[in-house]
Amino acid sequence: MFNRISASAAIIAVLAMAQTLVVLTRNIDLSVGSIVGCTAYFVGKQLADNNEMDPFIALLMSIGLGAILGGFNGFLVAFGRVPAIIVTLGTLALYRTILVEYSDAQTITTMMLPQWLLDLPRTNIVSYGRMHLRLMVGVMLVVLLIFQLILKFLPYGRRLYAIGSNPEAARIAGIPSQRNVFLAFVLCGSLAG
Repeated sequence: MFNRISASAAIIAVLAMAQTLVVLTRNIDLSVGSIVGCTAYFVGKQLADNNEMDPFIALLMSIGLGAILGGFNGFLVAFGRVPAIIVTLGTLALYRTILVEYSDAQTITTMMLPQWLLDLPRTNIVSYGRMHLRLMVGVMLVVLLIFQLILKFLPYGRRLYAIGSNPEAARIAGIPSQRNVFLAFVLCGSLAG
């Protein structure tokens, strides 16, 4: 039971990290769920049509599409100066509409997907008795570690905190707020992908 829950929680944790980047800049991304749906269906469709596709290519496609969708949000918020709640509420509906139109309201069943993808949630990297550390949890922990290192030690992380704490002071200090907000949305989309 714990192992199944931990694999599901790992996905939610990565999405929470994605949203954190945007929230640190005093914004919000309501379209994260729609980005997940669009990327999952698009990449799932490619995998269903080509079962021999390399997992690394599928991962890059997913991250890339998420980055493009997040970048669209970020462009409108950072450079278009439209409030994030308006932009992301609109793109939530837009991305879902694109998903329904692209999929023609069809689903992808597990029978259509390659076996490596079906085995992914059950793949263990460490086992001790009945407790197993799932691959998805391990990946989430690595992403969490990288995420924390970026926010704590890199200038980009400190800039996000500065922008969120006081945007005017960050601007006066010479922090390129628009570029950093845009990048936060791109990274949010990438993690959601």
